Amino acid sequence: MIGDNLKKTKDAMQQLETRMAAEKARIAEFSQSKQDELNQRLQQATLDVQNAEADLKQAEALVLEKKKEARGLNQHGDEADSGDQKGKNPVIERRRQVQRGK
Repeated sequence: MIGDNLKKTKDAMQQLETRMAAEKARIAEFSQSKQDELNQRLQQATLDVQNAEADLKQAEALVLEKKKEARGLNQHGDEADSGDQKGKNPVIERRRQVQRGK
């Protein structure tokens, strides 16, 4: 009788140990798959950041280029305005002279 109880207890302990080992393996597998998923997400996020940095550098270069173009256009416009003023001044001066002569 005590022997039977001892055998049943041993069998139950063996089954429990087997179930615990299976649960540990399942948890380890789940943990590994989650870790793999997180690693993939991290790699993708890293690539996204690198791409965003490259895009930002291109945008900054484009802004600098456009600023240079704008400065050139402004300078050209200032020169044209200055030329117009130089061209108008003799005409205005001549008008004044003509009006004074009247």
